[in-house]
Order: sequence, then structure tokens, then C-alpha cells
Amino acid sequence: AGTVLRFLPPVAALAIGDLDTADQLGDALHAALTDEPVRAVTIDLAGVPFLDSTGIRELINGHVIAAERDILLRVTNVRQNVARVLEITGVLAVLTDPLP
Repeated sequence: AGTVLRFLPPVAALAIGDLDTADQLGDALHAALTDEPVRAVTIDLAGVPFLDSTGIRELINGHVIAAERDILLRVTNVRQNVARVLEITGVLAVLTDPLP
């Protein structure tokens, strides 16, 4: 378990599961957004059963970095309880809606 990074330029895919800390999520996001030139990053949250405020903070930080670099950042396969938390905080729409 853990973080898997697969770079398929110009798209990076992150499969996130069983992370011990939000810092690991932040590190994986930062690497995906800055290590290789990409136009889009997709974060697969299928393996994430719980997300607290520190995880949400890392997703928001990733969104800010992505926006600064004109990279599309999206989450997929969000479990219902995680989706509910992201919806309540207003983050779900930002990370799932396509750009206008």
C-alpha cells in the first residue's frame, strides 16, 4: 500500500491509499506537479477510506500549485464518506468539475 506515481506525460496519475500522514499526500502531489512536465494530474482516492482536515489542506495546496502551473488537477474514485467531507468543505466541486 502507499503512493504509486505513474508518469505518462503529459498526464500524471497518483493512486493514493493507506497513507500514514497527510505529509505523504502532500509530498506525492508536489512531486507529481513539479518533477515532470505534465498538463494534468489525476488522483485516484479509491484506497482512501478517511480524509481529515490535514488531507484536505494538502489537496487544496496541490490545487493551488496546479493552478499556478496551468495543470488540471482532479480526483477520481472518491469513496462516499470522503466525498461527503469534500462536499461539505466545498473542495469536491473544485477537484471534480471540468475546467470551463
